[in-house]
Amino acid sequence: MRSVNRVIRYLLYAEMIALGVFYIWSPHGVQSVTRLVHECEEVEQQVLNVKRDIATLELEVDQWESEPFYKEKIAREQLQMARKHEVIYHYSTN
Repeated sequence: MRSVNRVIRYLLYAEMIALGVFYIWSPHGVQSVTRLVHECEEVEQQVLNVKRDIATLELEVDQWESEPFYKEKIAREQLQMARKHEVIYHYSTN
């Protein structure tokens, strides 16, 4: 009788160890869930960054449509355009 109880006890210990290992390292285990949580946080941060970029671009579009000075500023700074009879000077920062 004692040997049967001992075998059952060892089988229960083995089962508990196997379930613990399976719980931690299985495809749906704790490590997988933790990795997915971190991945979700990274994606949420990327979404926030994209929303911030969209808001900045929408502001630029509104300025472009409503402010004539902004159009001239962009033309002068980014496109390096000038009006007739104006001279453009370039300064090197090197």
